[in-house]
Amino acid sequence: MQLSLNPISVLSVFFAGVLVSFTPCVYAFIPLTLSYIGAKGAGSKYKAFLLSVIYASGLALTFSILGIIAALGGRVFGSLTQSAFFYFLVGNIYLVLGLSLLDIFNLPGSDVSLLNRLGAKISNSQGWLGIFTLGALSGLVIGPCTTPALGAILTFVAKERNILAGFILLTSFAFGMSLLLILSGTFSGIAQALPKSGIWNKRIKILSAFILIAGAEYFLLKAGGLL
Repeated sequence: MQLSLNPISVLSVFFAGVLVSFTPCVYAFIPLTLSYIGAKGAGSKYKAFLLSVIYASGLALTFSILGIIAALGGRVFGSLTQSAFFYFLVGNIYLVLGLSLLDIFNLPGSDVSLLNRLGAKISNSQGWLGIFTLGALSGLVIGPCTTPALGAILTFVAKERNILAGFILLTSFAFGMSLLLILSGTFSGIAQALPKSGIWNKRIKILSAFILIAGAEYFLLKAGGLL
């Protein structure tokens, strides 16, 4: 299973981002972020759309840097990333991340109040730079919420050692995660129609868990085949 920059690879990661945006932790950030984007883009759908995309671009910058770092880390370890040990390690990382989504144990969560404080300060700045900065910093704040999916992608990028792939895939993931925000920020009707968090969020979280566990099985079988 080689990572290639074809439309299927990029779209798969994009839709993974969309799926993550509906999980309980990330979904809780959307109304808060919309309040800052909406305040600056009020009265103009075009401006609201641009601001939403600029915010997503800031978020993508943070995630893409992580992708580059992961790819560089993979290059440092060189041929080790193609060994049975590395596949075994990756498989177990996927398994741990999947089990965390099933709430068998809890990974550290994100601080909504921190994003609120950042937004309150940055939203006072003029122009689009403030929104871009908020997006970039949000990537750090929201990061723990995305740990299972983000960690899985970063681990895979490290295995492949492809810097360009790391940049593009993590950018695609960030924009997938921001799609709901962009649509809601542009069209007020969508924002008002967003359902409250509930059992459906948890079901999406469980679906994500089984996807990661299936990935764990693939890598563990791959490791067994190399022994």
